[in-house]
Amino acid sequence: MCEKQVRCCICLDSYTNPVSIPCGHIYCLACIGEYWKHVDICRCPLCLDVFTLEPELKSLPHMENHSSDLCKEETPVTHQEVPCDVCLEGPALQAVQSCLVCLASYCPKHLEPHYQSAALRKHQLVVVCKNRENSTCRLHGQPLKHFCRSDQTCICAQCIHTDHRGHRVVHVIKEWEKKKIQLKKIMLKTQRMIQVKLSTLKDVKQSTDIRAINCDNTTMETSKDEKGELTLPPNCEAADGRPLELMTKLEQEISELERQRVELEQLSGTEDQIHFLQLFPLLCTSKD
Repeated sequence: MCEKQVRCCICLDSYTNPVSIPCGHIYCLACIGEYWKHVDICRCPLCLDVFTLEPELKSLPHMENHSSDLCKEETPVTHQEVPCDVCLEGPALQAVQSCLVCLASYCPKHLEPHYQSAALRKHQLVVVCKNRENSTCRLHGQPLKHFCRSDQTCICAQCIHTDHRGHRVVHVIKEWEKKKIQLKKIMLKTQRMIQVKLSTLKDVKQSTDIRAINCDNTTMETSKDEKGELTLPPNCEAADGRPLELMTKLEQEISELERQRVELEQLSGTEDQIHFLQLFPLLCTSKD
């Protein structure tokens, strides 16, 4: 057993809904369920025993870390979170994942059947969707599981044979992984542009400072505004306003790039694949 049976060998944390598999090893229900969803055959991640038939999972409630579990179960839902669609008794608990087939969101307790049932285990689970209608085809009412590269849009299985027949179509996960790499490159490019413009702005300010000191061959002191930025004497500004115009332009460009950088960082943290692909062209097309 792993660490005297106190931690799951997959998540390396205390057990949540612990179950044992035929070989005797114990895992969190969600951990072993997610593991088997992404492998061709059911096997034990630890001893690699292979199970030809769908193995029966034996619940072991006495192994669970009850103190942490109570904290999780009693967590109320705030206005920014998504409530479980199945919770009926008392206030709904916070949903942790959404099913693109059932078109519902589930708390940890009501998510269990998607790991225990062989049929439900085939359903695609994603990070909880706040707007599930955006993950469903408005034309056919089916989950958006595919991405049309020809039209750069998420589509359902029926769309492949209708409006997008003959187009270049891939699974949303494949396109999501590709665009995540593109996003990283765009973020690096944006950061480099910010650094270059900051460096240019610094050089322009230093050059302007020298001009102010030597303006009209007379030593003159520069002053600073409320923000601590160097300003030129009035007679020097009138003599040559180009450096000041350039500084203003650079500051505006840096501000815009910083705004774009924040938007890109927010997009990079979006774990909802459909939402990510829907936002990507709005934030990245002009920057790529």
